[in-house]
Order: sequence, then structure tokens, then C-alpha cells
Amino acid sequence: MNWKRGRQGSGYFKKLLRRFTWPFAHDVLLLKYPTESKIEWHKDPVDEQRHYRMNIVLNSGSFKGGNFESREDVIFSWGSITFFRPDKNEHRVTEIQEGTRYVF
Repeated sequence: MNWKRGRQGSGYFKKLLRRFTWPFAHDVLLLKYPTESKIEWHKDPVDEQRHYRMNIVLNSGSFKGGNFESREDVIFSWGSITFFRPDKNEHRVTEIQEGTRYVF
């Protein structure tokens, strides 16, 4: 499993850990945001149905910057866990100023 460049030309990387089809289609990814990477405001387009995402920041406190922000209310947020609709919520990750941010 190799790291692949993320979308939006933002400098983050992703690694597909597992793809599932049951009980619904979903992917499990590990995301890596090195210093100076960021994701600008955007929505994630989908062709059909709804798109849900649960982000779990694995190393909170070991990097500076890299804040997740959403212009709309998220479904659930507690500590390092955020559950939201990336197809409906315009969102971004601010620039990583120091360290590396890992998200499951």
C-alpha cells in the first residue's frame, strides 16, 4: 500500500487500508498532512446517494495548525472525532504549521 497524493493539490497524502461493500459501500483510509499542507474550502461531490465521513485525528497535540473547519453544523463532534456530510458541508483543513497530522 503506497501513499497517493490527495485531491485539491493540497499536499496531503492518502492510503487505502480497506474497501468494503457490506453492509454499505465504504472505504477506510489513512490520511497524512505534512507541514505546509492544507485543504481549501470545498464540498466533496457525489453522483448518487449521500456521502458521510467520520474523521478521527490520531495524533492530536503533536502538530500545530491543521484545524478542521466546517461552514455548516456537523452531525457529531467530540474530541478528535468528527462525523459530517462532506457533500453538503463546505469544509477545509487549515495549514499544518509544524509536525504531521494523521487522520483515520
